[in-house]
Amino acid sequence: MYKIILFVCSYFLFSCVLSNTMMQRATVAGSPRKSVVKITNKYTPNKTTLNFHYSHFAKDSIRLNSGTHTDVNTDGIYELVSKPGKDYYLENPDVNTYKFSGKNLFWDIPKQQLNFEIERTFDHFAVGAGFNSSDFNKIKFTGVNLRIGYFRNFTWFAGRFDYIQHWNKMHYNVTYLKKTFIYLPKTEDEIQVRFYNKDGTQMASNYELSISLNTVDETWPVNFYLSLNFGKQSLYNLQSEVEMFGNLSYVDFFSNFGFGLYKQINEHQRIITGIRMNYHPEGDHGIQSNDFVLQYDFQF
Repeated sequence: MYKIILFVCSYFLFSCVLSNTMMQRATVAGSPRKSVVKITNKYTPNKTTLNFHYSHFAKDSIRLNSGTHTDVNTDGIYELVSKPGKDYYLENPDVNTYKFSGKNLFWDIPKQQLNFEIERTFDHFAVGAGFNSSDFNKIKFTGVNLRIGYFRNFTWFAGRFDYIQHWNKMHYNVTYLKKTFIYLPKTEDEIQVRFYNKDGTQMASNYELSISLNTVDETWPVNFYLSLNFGKQSLYNLQSEVEMFGNLSYVDFFSNFGFGLYKQINEHQRIITGIRMNYHPEGDHGIQSNDFVLQYDFQF
């Protein structure tokens, strides 16, 4: 495509310069989005509930393909030619002709996360707010969330649907490049490549949808729950410093499936424990960062 544009430019203007920004490698740190478990039973309507939620992650990293890496040569390497005395490299487009299939986005995950949420329920609706906290390599990560939910009780089970808006802190280190396509009449086309790096922390706004089901039989010693959550989480969203319209971003579209047990101690207290399996489409083998859940609820 760029050769067609260069031809048009050369025909009308005799010379042309175009540029393109691409992310090559990124390391991010921060917690994958985790929600508290929501249980619905006869004690739920018209109450205030405090959720104290603990998650322990089985993995401490996820490797992803950002889909923004340059094409590579037959060895999977982005091949360039150095220019002595210059601040750029030259690319031969006839060498880098294969799509990059490796991993170039590395997500470091805190092993533990604490969530707290306060919620007010009505006959069939709920509104709540909360925050979460975790740390990785002495970096503190925090987040806040707002939610609205709809729930119903049936004979032997209950169901609930939630929309959650959350803001989470992420740390990033991104290496990107700027390709400059240069055409000058009577000379060969030239592709100049310069590398840049950005490092920092940002608060990202994301959303999540949640569906929860649980049994409600009081004659059982414990009851069971299932949950399905899916949404998006922005890992970084940056403006390139070398190109006016060069946006650098990656959004993780995640889903997770949770299941476990809960014990209603009395009308005010409940204990929940379970497992959550998390899926990231671009991650290694799909399922990643499975975690153990322990939660205490207090209602009044």
